[in-house]
Amino acid sequence: MLQGMYHVTYDEFRIVGEWSQYSIQSLGDEGGNAGPFIEWCPSNTRFSNNTCERRCTEPNTCITSASMESGRCICPDGYMIQGEYCIPESQCGCFVQEMGSVLNERDGMRRCICNDRFEGDGITCIRKEPLKDCYEIYNTGIHTDGVYTIYPTGWEDSGFQVYCEMSTDGGGWTVLQRRRSGSVNFYRVWNTYRNGFGSLSGDHWLGNDKIYDLTTQKTYQLKVDLTDSAGSQYYALYSRFSIGDEDDKYTLTLGTFSGNAGYNSMGLNSGDPFSTRDRDNDGTDDCNCAQWHQGAWWYPHRYYNDNNNCFKWYGWWYYSHCTYANLNGDYQYSDYRGIFWYKLSGNDCGIAGTKMRIRPVG
Repeated sequence: MLQGMYHVTYDEFRIVGEWSQYSIQSLGDEGGNAGPFIEWCPSNTRFSNNTCERRCTEPNTCITSASMESGRCICPDGYMIQGEYCIPESQCGCFVQEMGSVLNERDGMRRCICNDRFEGDGITCIRKEPLKDCYEIYNTGIHTDGVYTIYPTGWEDSGFQVYCEMSTDGGGWTVLQRRRSGSVNFYRVWNTYRNGFGSLSGDHWLGNDKIYDLTTQKTYQLKVDLTDSAGSQYYALYSRFSIGDEDDKYTLTLGTFSGNAGYNSMGLNSGDPFSTRDRDNDGTDDCNCAQWHQGAWWYPHRYYNDNNNCFKWYGWWYYSHCTYANLNGDYQYSDYRGIFWYKLSGNDCGIAGTKMRIRPVG
C-alpha cells in the first residue's frame, strides 16, 4: 500500500544551553503539508493544571490563582518567571529584600548571595544584628589583626572602619590612637580631631565623635601602651573609659589605674575637657595648653609643676606646665612639647610609641 509522505517545517529552531537541559526555546512559523504537529510549551515551561507559579521579583508570592482551564503552560518547580520566560531560580536577577541580596559570582557560579550584614539563601536575606565593636567581631571567630567595619549605636546603616587588635591581650581591642613613626602631624584643629585623621593601620586618631558614640553604648576599659626611646614597653590600664559629646567638649572620664607605667599620669586628666590649638578649653587665662604642648589633649584646669625630664624653666620653677601626660604632642621633641608620661621609668619624655585601645568590661 502506497503511503503518503508528509513534512513539517519551522523557520526558527533554537534550543537553550545545558543549564536548561537543552530545552526548545523557539520554533518560529510552521510550514509544510502535515498540519499542526508539535504541541509545545515555551522554553522551561510544562503543561499543567497547577494553580501557582512565582516571579523572580516576588519569589514568596503565588501570582496565579485557581484556573478553570484544563491546563496551561507554567513554570515547573525550581523555575520562576522573569519577563516572558521561565528560568531556574539560581539564574534569577536578584531582587532586593531589605537591601539584602545582590547578584554575584562565587565558586564559579553566578547566583544571588546575601550582602555583608545579611544572612540567608540569597532569595531571602535577613539583616544580621550589627557588630558594634572589635570585641563583637572577635567573638564571631575572627582573630586576625586588621581594619574592620563596625556599626556602633547610631551608625547601624553606614558604620565606620577601625583597626582591631585580635591577637594580643585576649583580642577584641578597638584602637583609638597610635603613634609610632612621626609620619602624621598631631598638631591639628578641633574639627580635624572631631572627625579623625591618619591611617588606621599606622599613626592615627579615630575621631572624637566616633569615640563618643563607641564609649556610650557599653562600659569600656582603656589600655595605654607606651614604648620609650630605649625600646622598653609599658602599659597603663584604666577600668573605665568614656568621653562626652561635642557639647560637653568631649570631657574625659577614667576609672581606676593599674599597670607598670610608673604613675597614674593620665588619671589626673579625668574630668577635663578636650582642647586643641584653636579651641582652648583648659580654663587657664594666661596659657593655651594645646599650643604650649604642641598637641590636642584633655588638659586640666590647673598647672602642674615637677622636675621630670619634660621641664621648662618658668619663673622660679620647672614646669611640664599643664599636664602629667600628653600622647598627642610633637613627635620630634624630647621636652614639654613632645610625647610624655610622667615617671615612666626615668625616661618619661620623648616617648617613641603610644597606643590607646578599648575593650568592653567583663
